[in-house]
Amino acid sequence: MKYIKISTLALKVSLLFLIIILISPNARSQSDFSIGAYVGSGYISGNSPNQTSLNTSLFLQMKTFLSDAFFLRFSFLYHRDLDYYLGTRSGYYPFIKGVTIKSIFVQELSDNLFFEEGFGFLYLNDRVFSNTSADDLGTVFSITGGNDFSKYTNLKIKLGLGFEYGITFTNTLAHYLSIHIQGEYFF
Repeated sequence: MKYIKISTLALKVSLLFLIIILISPNARSQSDFSIGAYVGSGYISGNSPNQTSLNTSLFLQMKTFLSDAFFLRFSFLYHRDLDYYLGTRSGYYPFIKGVTIKSIFVQELSDNLFFEEGFGFLYLNDRVFSNTSADDLGTVFSITGGNDFSKYTNLKIKLGLGFEYGITFTNTLAHYLSIHIQGEYFF
């Protein structure tokens, strides 16, 4: 099967967009900017059966001009075969890495509980097979629910349980599913 190589243009455009937003005056506002991470489990796949994986992600989030409930999130994700960390076998361990740009809508369920939904664009580098390094473009969906500690304490953090699904539409049709614990710190 012939793979169409997608250039790293998507990463360069994402980085440029992020830099433009970060230097804007609104992005430096104290309550409009946060960083976070998630860690969890799920699966990865790219023209292969699903492989159980340990999933990690780091993200940067900022408020948009649309509403106080809409945010823009840039994230880097790295999902690797769980056997790599357990050491149960030797050889090649499949992984995927990628970048997402998502719009996040946050709903406040009560004084301290929140629910957020996300939808956006996905760029994945598929390394499920040792002889494959395919760049794929697609979409990502996520939901997270949890506790916002900033509403009733001096802590500026949110903790929650989340679900994320990413699917691509080019080359190897790589996709992943993640069920994770997510933390977020507000500046």
